[in-house]
Amino acid sequence: MCDDVEPNFDAMNDGVEPVMIDLTDVFTPDMMFDTRDELLKWVRNIGRENGIVVVIFRSKTATARPRTKTKLILGCERSGKYRPWKNPNLTRSTWTRKCDCPFRLRGTRSSVGDG
Repeated sequence: MCDDVEPNFDAMNDGVEPVMIDLTDVFTPDMMFDTRDELLKWVRNIGRENGIVVVIFRSKTATARPRTKTKLILGCERSGKYRPWKNPNLTRSTWTRKCDCPFRLRGTRSSVGDG
């Protein structure tokens, strides 16, 4: 990933350094997709082949209003950090799959052609 990213050590991973994988080349397509569903299918297949689950973070469909664009923000299901309950005095024996994965992918509708 990035050289300036500091790995954060979880209490569960005492002393175990997280594995950093760069998937930039894998997710850099030189193609355009006709539909949003084709894009999602391609991204999820590539993600599955590389061991990550890609989910939709944010989705916005263009409206008739000017300057509104259709966009889709995708990311790893392990993105972000665990957010504890509101009561800090309440201790629970829990674990999380969140590992602050930085993977993000943005899809926007192209003004070239139909797609």
